[in-house]
Amino acid sequence: MSISDINQKIVCIGVDGCSVMHGLRNGLCVQLQQNYTPYALGIHCMSHRTNLAFKIVSEFVFVQKVEDLVHQAYAFFSKSPKRIKEFKCFSDGISKGRKLKKNIDTRWISLIGPVERLFEEYKSVIGVVNIMSLSKGIQKGKAHTLLQMLSDVETLLYLGGMLPLLREMNNLIKVSQSRDIYVMEYAVARKLTCMRLETLYSETSGFDSQEFIEWELLLQVGVEDSFLQYNKKGWLCIFVKDKQIPLYVSRKSQGVCIRKKVNQTFFSILVDSVKQGLRSICNKLTSEIRERFPRDELLEAMAIVHPLYWNHAKDKSLLTNDFKSKVQVLSDHFGKNAYLGDRILEGVINPNLLKKQSGIFGQTMWEQFDFVKDPSNSGAMTKLWKKLDISPFLKESMSEYFKVANLCLTMILGSVEDERLWSSLTFIRNATRNRLNKNLDTCLRLFVSKSDLETFPFEEAYVIWKSQCQRRSECVVSGERKHMEDVEPSNIFQMD
Repeated sequence: MSISDINQKIVCIGVDGCSVMHGLRNGLCVQLQQNYTPYALGIHCMSHRTNLAFKIVSEFVFVQKVEDLVHQAYAFFSKSPKRIKEFKCFSDGISKGRKLKKNIDTRWISLIGPVERLFEEYKSVIGVVNIMSLSKGIQKGKAHTLLQMLSDVETLLYLGGMLPLLREMNNLIKVSQSRDIYVMEYAVARKLTCMRLETLYSETSGFDSQEFIEWELLLQVGVEDSFLQYNKKGWLCIFVKDKQIPLYVSRKSQGVCIRKKVNQTFFSILVDSVKQGLRSICNKLTSEIRERFPRDELLEAMAIVHPLYWNHAKDKSLLTNDFKSKVQVLSDHFGKNAYLGDRILEGVINPNLLKKQSGIFGQTMWEQFDFVKDPSNSGAMTKLWKKLDISPFLKESMSEYFKVANLCLTMILGSVEDERLWSSLTFIRNATRNRLNKNLDTCLRLFVSKSDLETFPFEEAYVIWKSQCQRRSECVVSGERKHMEDVEPSNIFQMD
């Protein structure tokens, strides 16, 4: 292909949201579109954008307290093998005694792992820290500070109540990072995630689903072997190995932090307050997601090649104005692109043709979409078009439609896969790796293919290399022959 053909076939650039890449005037995408790839869409990486939307929850005070608690608990045990040993010995019979996890800001929704692990080991952690706070030595002060954070019942309630929200967002991030995902599938997943979060934390039926396992454990106060108990005086405590560790709620009065014990009456009031706080966090997060992903007519128009679109069309007449409007949007943007040709898409993609046209195995166009048992499953797009792609008749009768499908399937969600690919080069940890030069690409391919000395296909690689050498030698010989034919006979003997 010529350079102009390649430029016209590049239709998408996925980058993160920094100004160097996605700036409105001098960003990389703008420069590429203006000078090299006029039909390429610059897509702000969906994973980066989702992660930025999630960071809005850190603006809430009690989320900050949860983050501080996770950080302090990890720091307290991670730097001392002695404390880790004492923690594992103490946890025998209480929890699994697994190490606490670190909250790493540079990773996607990194808070979920540390929060889940801390909740699993909470009784063991607060029990061993309570013992250390009563001992003598350097660790007494740090242990006392951590014990105050662990015994804050309000932070503990937020810790358990946030987990369903963290899991939903983590699932959404995983969808955006999938290799077999289509841009409209992610748009649907994002919309469903917002609806799901609003249902989980709603005013009417919120906190009642099975996702709130940890939350329910905290509310079963007084039940045998429950997480929390009331002592004989009526104060809320955590019982760990016959030790009563009282829980408090912290309130500021005139700049001074006052810690109060919690009884049954105040605990119910506190639970309602935490519920309201979690709803506020949820509402802020969903609104932030919707603001960061505004309606994009061009990306939404690509739904015409998505199985979900046709699945709904069986019951609703969507192949009328909606179909025509989406086709018109695609035609306005890509119609002059050599990738699609000069034909008008609206005239080629005939809704009546889609209804009546016979396809592979003598089935109608509608029945072909029945190949996908559940269009909402990830990978449904790939499965559908692989099966439709084997029909020469459909390709010929709906050539422009298949071009649109190939165009839409080329759209990527972002830059996560590329970043991980290049980050994998960190396995070469020596001072001379900058001298790899032309061998850099080879090293990267070997690493990504997960090949080693035992699994590398040496024979296959040798055959490919040998055939390439033969082709090169044939080209050289043919070039020399051509050169000899161009030289006059009288000048042959004068050549070096």
